[in-house]
Amino acid sequence: MATAEQQITKLRSLLDLLTTSVNDLITELSYSPSRKPMADIKADVRIPRGPKTEEARKCIIAAAGSLEAAVLTPQWRLGHLAHSYFVSRALHMAVEWDIPQLLADSGPMHLDTLASKTGIVDTNKLGLVMRMLCAHHIFSETALGVFANDEASTALATDERLANSVHYASFLFPTADVLPSLLKDPVLCASYAPRDSAFSKTIGKGMGQFEFLNAHPEWRDCFNLWLASLGEYLHGLTDVRGYPWEDILRNGAVVVDVGGGLGSSIQALRTNFPDRQNDFVGIVQDQPGMIEHATAHWQKTDPRALATGAVKLTTHDFFNENPVKGADVYWFRSVIVDWHNEDLITMFTHIKNAMTPGKSRLLIGEYMMHPTCGDTMLPNAPPPLLKNYGEFQAMGLIGGFVLTVSPNGCQRTLNELNNVVEAAGLIIAKVWICCGLGNVIECLLKEDL
Repeated sequence: MATAEQQITKLRSLLDLLTTSVNDLITELSYSPSRKPMADIKADVRIPRGPKTEEARKCIIAAAGSLEAAVLTPQWRLGHLAHSYFVSRALHMAVEWDIPQLLADSGPMHLDTLASKTGIVDTNKLGLVMRMLCAHHIFSETALGVFANDEASTALATDERLANSVHYASFLFPTADVLPSLLKDPVLCASYAPRDSAFSKTIGKGMGQFEFLNAHPEWRDCFNLWLASLGEYLHGLTDVRGYPWEDILRNGAVVVDVGGGLGSSIQALRTNFPDRQNDFVGIVQDQPGMIEHATAHWQKTDPRALATGAVKLTTHDFFNENPVKGADVYWFRSVIVDWHNEDLITMFTHIKNAMTPGKSRLLIGEYMMHPTCGDTMLPNAPPPLLKNYGEFQAMGLIGGFVLTVSPNGCQRTLNELNNVVEAAGLIIAKVWICCGLGNVIECLLKEDL
């Protein structure tokens, strides 16, 4: 246990860092890039606008987590963590009962009315659910027993992808229940086969995640929306701000989104570089069922892109030769985590064989585990923060558990990924540090370095 003097020193250090970071963020957010006062700009100031605001945001989140650890006893903090799944379940229930939408449609509502509309016969128990969420800044109790939407719950009512992400998280809940026993099973724990996952043992009834989703289109569609939402807040900024895409998207460049799902990466590039929409071709490759869903999505959101050939949706098996030769970019986003090393080496070898020296590159957009002891390939947080920015990393690490229970995939450190990349005959040329949790790992042919 730290002495009183050591605790005081740490608290002062955290306070200094927190104060500096908040002031840096305020300074950066007070004016737009054109130096116009932000009061006149309609934008979410919590979205980082550059490296300085992102660093300030990361330090604030990490410092807040470190302050909590510093001022709470282990008994209090661990007791809270041990039971925090009730917070998640409260959120799952609120979304499943359409409470955000009910409040959006009708405004503030008394518990009696809310109970009647949701079919929950005991208002005290419904009140417990609502007050749990209010304490976590989801909904607000405007008067005793009267609840209304706040900013977070309004987002659930208006953002279909966000609501679906909560719904899908609730769908996955049974997998967490069997995870402890599965990890203690020496055979199942050592396996990365989809049918040996917690998903298969519970929801899938013997089927792996993607096998199950292909057999149940209603859940496949929910999964696609969940993945798009996850990609937006984990990697969405990676697509457009983490890598110098403006240097690539010109002169008819070809960007192949391997395992691209709905094609949200290509869509993000077209949205954020509207003046380059005619300067590059985006090719989305995925399984037939996914491409069918992607086609419907693009026909609804950007039919002209399909009609002109600016976006092409094609079926492709990762484990076969890639039919697109000499593309400027082969883009893997949120893909490598679903596969173990041997499979990845096969995939990357096919990409290497399709690449043209001096032109092509493999870009991997992914969350990479950053150990609390630090990583020489990643920037470490300033002291006294944990070197990986602590609480800022939480959602990425939660994603690691989702990968473990669902497709039986795995997250990696950069060192572990480097071993896979080199085994496929490529080399990591640079790690681009991005806003959010994702990074872009740029890989080239060895002769290009």
